[in-house]
Amino acid sequence: MNRKLIKQGTSGYTITLPVDWIRRHELEPGADVEVTFQQDDLLVSPAGKKEPQAIAFTLPSADDTVIRTMLVNAYRAGFDKIIVTFDGDKNLIHRVVEHYLIGFDVFELGKDQYSLEQVSVPDYNNFDGIIRRQFTFLEALLRLIPNHDDPSIHEYVVKVMRYENFLKRCITKNIFFHRAGPFLWHFLTLQTQIARECHHLQAAMNKDKLAFDTPTKKLLEEITSMLDIIKSLYLGGDFSLLSSLHDKEKRIVRRESIVALKKNYITHYLLRIAKDIYLAGSPLTGVLHVQAMENKEK
Repeated sequence: MNRKLIKQGTSGYTITLPVDWIRRHELEPGADVEVTFQQDDLLVSPAGKKEPQAIAFTLPSADDTVIRTMLVNAYRAGFDKIIVTFDGDKNLIHRVVEHYLIGFDVFELGKDQYSLEQVSVPDYNNFDGIIRRQFTFLEALLRLIPNHDDPSIHEYVVKVMRYENFLKRCITKNIFFHRAGPFLWHFLTLQTQIARECHHLQAAMNKDKLAFDTPTKKLLEEITSMLDIIKSLYLGGDFSLLSSLHDKEKRIVRRESIVALKKNYITHYLLRIAKDIYLAGSPLTGVLHVQAMENKEK
């Protein structure tokens, strides 16, 4: 990237540093940076080596969900080293790290002790691209729901959760969207909830041998159109789309909820998915507001 030299006094020059780099290294105004020569190049780096943030705790249960929740939230909180004590199957820890913690690996310290550490720095410059990819995953999940025995549904859900964790870690570390963080965090949560509802629906259909009938297929089409609105709102920032989203929520969710208890599991879960898509519009609006403000300030 190019930067212009700004004359400072009679014998000095200054340049501005990329804000993404500042946030990645968690620098504040007045912080020191090191400037070194490398032949014809000038290298700017944070002054001193920052100690990695660490946390230690005991995993109280061998339940997959409990283990995932505790490890994932320590990762989201921005810790670079997570030391855990666990007397259960170590494969549970390895599986969580492999599936849900981008850039981390597991090191065995001794009997029942493990250190989860950041071993690589992921590419933080593709934040927006990952959110776009999340929409692609959700679109695929909605398409696959009628084929409830398709194993790729689970794979897509894991991908959505994996990227949600990484993006939330970025928010915690103030790498992106620092002012829109609370809105974006909620928006990412709802994206994942949509994916999880698709997975729960698949499980219910497999268990009770259910299939889509004509009314539920039409309902799925309407819900897919709601996701299209949310995606278009994110990509284009056109607030007029909110009216269409509200209209669909009134027509689909509220109307169908009246008779949902009289129908099968399919309608029940589809309505929950529709509600999650609708709710995603609220935090996304906050994200877009902050983005618009930041664009004006540039």
